[in-house]
Amino acid sequence: MSIQRNDYVFQDYIAGFDELNKLTSYVYSSTATKAIEDRKKEVTDNVLSFLILAYKAGIEAVNRMLWDVSIDEDLMYAAIYLNIAGKTFEDRIADALNQNNKSALQRLVTSEYHRVYNNALYDGAKQYESKGRKNAKGLARTVKKAWQTMLDDRVRDTHAYLEGMKAGLDEKFYTFDGDLARFPGDFEKPENNVNCRCVIRLESNVW
Repeated sequence: MSIQRNDYVFQDYIAGFDELNKLTSYVYSSTATKAIEDRKKEVTDNVLSFLILAYKAGIEAVNRMLWDVSIDEDLMYAAIYLNIAGKTFEDRIADALNQNNKSALQRLVTSEYHRVYNNALYDGAKQYESKGRKNAKGLARTVKKAWQTMLDDRVRDTHAYLEGMKAGLDEKFYTFDGDLARFPGDFEKPENNVNCRCVIRLESNVW
């Protein structure tokens, strides 16, 4: 994974992301001799732990960029168990294991980690806005988000188009192919989510 951006916004994200393929490969191989239902349960439990870490890392990143936010477990599990096209991450794990497809499982885990991390950035920013503190001019605190890519040759054109683009927290980013998302991993077209490595940077008007 070639990293061209090394600022603090990416630190927790990169640290977790780089280990995912190795961990997923280990879990896949170590459960290979188990009965399929036992295997599904063990792999799902391990992936769940990865996704919890992703959400926690996202909240930690919010506290670096803003401050004063904590983990809301209800929001965390809502992000993790999000139903996409009629399936949760558990359903998609079962599909990959039924097909005995390690590559599909690795792709799924990295995509889900990415989505949950960015969902945590969004949730944390919403929590920050809701605190109600005003800035020096008496205006309610608000957050803007900026799209950031890895700035390397693996960034797809639709995401390179968004590099540096800013939007209000509840506004959506629009790509030139007509897709839209609140944050990376939230696109309507699956092809814009799979293997995405972008994140959002958060900025407050309080400062």
